[in-house]
Amino acid sequence: MAGVDIRRYSGDRRGQASNFLVGAAAAALTVVSDTLLFPTLILAAFIGGLTESYLLVGLVPAIGAAAWYGAQLLAAPVVGSFGRKLPWATGAALVRAAALTLLAYVVNRADQVSSDEIVRSALICFAAFAFASGFVATVGTSVYTRAVPNQYHGLFFRTAQFWSAVAAVAAAVLAARVLSPDGPAYPENFAQLFVASAVAAGGVILLQLLTREPGRIPASGRGASIGSAGAVLGAGLPALADASFRRFLVFRVTLGLVAIADPFYILYAQRELDIAATRLGWYLLALVAARILSAPIWAWFIRAQGTRTTLQVAGLFRLIPPLIAVLLPYLIDTEVWRERATDSNALPVAFGLVFVALGITLGGLQAATFGYLVETLPAAGRAGAIGLTNLVLAVVAAAPLAGGLLLRESGADYERLFLVAGGFAVIAMLTGGILSPARARPRAAATSWRLRRGV
Repeated sequence: MAGVDIRRYSGDRRGQASNFLVGAAAAALTVVSDTLLFPTLILAAFIGGLTESYLLVGLVPAIGAAAWYGAQLLAAPVVGSFGRKLPWATGAALVRAAALTLLAYVVNRADQVSSDEIVRSALICFAAFAFASGFVATVGTSVYTRAVPNQYHGLFFRTAQFWSAVAAVAAAVLAARVLSPDGPAYPENFAQLFVASAVAAGGVILLQLLTREPGRIPASGRGASIGSAGAVLGAGLPALADASFRRFLVFRVTLGLVAIADPFYILYAQRELDIAATRLGWYLLALVAARILSAPIWAWFIRAQGTRTTLQVAGLFRLIPPLIAVLLPYLIDTEVWRERATDSNALPVAFGLVFVALGITLGGLQAATFGYLVETLPAAGRAGAIGLTNLVLAVVAAAPLAGGLLLRESGADYERLFLVAGGFAVIAMLTGGILSPARARPRAAATSWRLRRGV
């Protein structure tokens, strides 16, 4: 019937203005729940307070990376399908909120269950949370790319990024308050953080229920390049023929291995340097703030020096955390430190530079990695190369397990662990020197369209 299609398309576009606000708010609340569960700080400290097993502490970031990427693989067919994506995103958000709620419930009953049961439950809940988060991130991006008008896509993602940054800082401030000396005792303080994280995840569900997903507007291409592990390998292996990509992969793998020590910095601070656990929230705030505040500086640096130099400088910052951790015990034994650093906050503040450097590094890698691949790889093989990179880095994310094994076998020799991490950082700096420069791209003259029309 005449006019039916027009009415259908018109119905698809209803609510797109509200989708803009709802999507930005959902992104911000998602970041709140993620920040309050930061694996290498919050969860590592929580698990470390319940067990002496360094392997279990190292298992936390490994589980997070594996579950996140596995969810992206399973979400790819949903993103590439023609049906609605919102029910899938909402279902994953429900699993996410349920996992956080169960985690908070178990920790609240810490006086009635054993430490081993709490650790086991926490790891299972975190695995479910990470898997659902990866699914929501992949499918949710597709939902809001369709639900927001095309002409506002750039503004939408910038707005979501801004409010997500504000939400991350707010969540870190909350963690600092809850974990402060005036806050509740362990593990009730962590239980409150997990409750707040669950509430934020529940807010995401409510916002998704308010979203109007169009049925006739074509699906986004985001995530379409992600498939099964075999498909990713099949699409990415041809990219290995490119020397530029091989050099980049070696650099990123080596840099990823530096994370072998990441979940153990906070344990080292508490157990070896006698830094109070109440500093944990401030360290989280330092990391989050450093990543956010360095973002515009990294963006300027990329424009001025390019993505290759940006990756190299980010690799240089990655050397700072293990270097501080190794040298700080020797520094505090010197006469200069005893004479000058008389404030009780001197040692915690000095060690906080570890997390500032981590935040700056994360900001640089986030800003430059994708851009470097775009600049150095041909368009035809770019999607496969990105998928292969993600798959390889997901495997490398298991490095903290090796760190836990090293601590166990060495009798908790943190210095040896940090020296190994520093060695990987030095190798990463050296491999950064062989990164290929951006390929020159021919630029069409401003009047070339006139020449084409005259042919």
